[in-house]
Amino acid sequence: MSDLTLHIDAEGTPATLDRLTDGLADDLRAARVGTVSRGTAAGAPGSKSGLAQTIGELLVGGAVPGSLLVVHRTVVQFLERSKARSVTVEVNGKKITITAATAGETAEALRIAAEAEPGE
Repeated sequence: MSDLTLHIDAEGTPATLDRLTDGLADDLRAARVGTVSRGTAAGAPGSKSGLAQTIGELLVGGAVPGSLLVVHRTVVQFLERSKARSVTVEVNGKKITITAATAGETAEALRIAAEAEPGE
């Protein structure tokens, strides 16, 4: 079993990032990849609980090795339909960032590929 940490990178307001975090959490729960929860951080000085939920961070506990592929597919589908730019997944101290290319970036990549000499 592995614990995963996912960090969402998105432009916009904190409310937008919060909404995206909830959306990805719902997607991961529906995919049954493990126990999904929000990350926590130290609360503001003087707060009652001492802990606050973080936006843009999710924790997945109890993920089995076979579920990592499901996490990847779920994140890719999430990026395709959301305004998030990337999601960084951390497992066992190793990080991988899954990105969503913009239409301009995709067009540029296609242009470069079209201009490349065969065999390059």
